[in-house]
Amino acid sequence: MTIERRLAEIIQAFCADALSSAVNLNVVLCVLAQALTAAFRLRLPSNYHAATPDTLQRRFNRRAYSPVLRHADLPADTAVPWWGNRTLHWEFT
Repeated sequence: MTIERRLAEIIQAFCADALSSAVNLNVVLCVLAQALTAAFRLRLPSNYHAATPDTLQRRFNRRAYSPVLRHADLPADTAVPWWGNRTLHWEFT
């Protein structure tokens, strides 16, 4: 039941139920998106640890929540192996 609920949340949040999309690709992308969302949730303050993906998407698309992102445990520089080990740098203003 938990897996079905999580998959339903993922499909709803990432619009993975489009008729024109391939099912296999959707499953892979949904699982990847869920893993990234879960890792992101763990780096946010504790009141976001149980948030669903669609809740995170709605809340963090607004600039009003950038203070939460500034205080999150997110690395400013990340090496991207598939990008020739270039460093990705971001900052929240």
